[in-house]
Amino acid sequence: MGGGIIIKDKLMYFWGYFLYSIGVKKRAKNIFIKLDDGSDWKLKLLLARINISMDEFNKALKYLDEVMTLVSDSKIKRILLEDKISILFKLEKYNAALSILEKEDQDDVNILEMIANIYLKKDDLDLAESYAKKINTIDPVNETAIFLLVGINYKRKKYNETIKYCNKLLKYDKETALRLLANSYLEFNDLVMAEKYFKKLRSKYSGQLATIFTHARLEYKKGNIKKAYKILKFIEDQGIECNEDFYGIYNQVKKEIEK
Repeated sequence: MGGGIIIKDKLMYFWGYFLYSIGVKKRAKNIFIKLDDGSDWKLKLLLARINISMDEFNKALKYLDEVMTLVSDSKIKRILLEDKISILFKLEKYNAALSILEKEDQDDVNILEMIANIYLKKDDLDLAESYAKKINTIDPVNETAIFLLVGINYKRKKYNETIKYCNKLLKYDKETALRLLANSYLEFNDLVMAEKYFKKLRSKYSGQLATIFTHARLEYKKGNIKKAYKILKFIEDQGIECNEDFYGIYNQVKKEIEK
């Protein structure tokens, strides 16, 4: 095997790789563990990948750390870093992820994106917004930053800011942008603009439950209580888990129907 790979038994390696390729992961993993002499980073990376695919994330982190000590290529190190942060996300070890990222280049947009997303996961909207704005300053058309700023401002009920960033988001995620534009104008009781964006939303994404929920909110704001209830009942009957926003308006509509 080329590229500096050191493998004691090539036939055993290829057999292990074959098993891995057909999904026999545990047997493949045991073969690679036996072949691992501590010097072959590609073999260790393969072990990390197998552990990730088996949801054995702590073991995967161990192998990724070992690979990091064996490679010097900056592109490979970046891939390893992103893999490691992704695992820490899944394990909800946000502080551990932050401690790693804070040592990296703070003008690197990809690093800033990861940091912003971590703070959003921690529900620290101030810092999430701060990093998203920094990204937006460096790269005004960065999709991740725009998406973050839309979500953060909508969550904070800053609807003017939401509308501003939604107009930028239209280029990247039309469905989310149209839905939040319609809902932001509903919060202002601007039914003309809300209906304008809802019609655009429905013309392209009519089957989405989020679109149907926006329709219910619009009908409720227009005073069509029975129609809003019918739409909301349809959503509930789908048997999916709904958020607090849904149950907030649903319970309010039911109270008005029962008067």
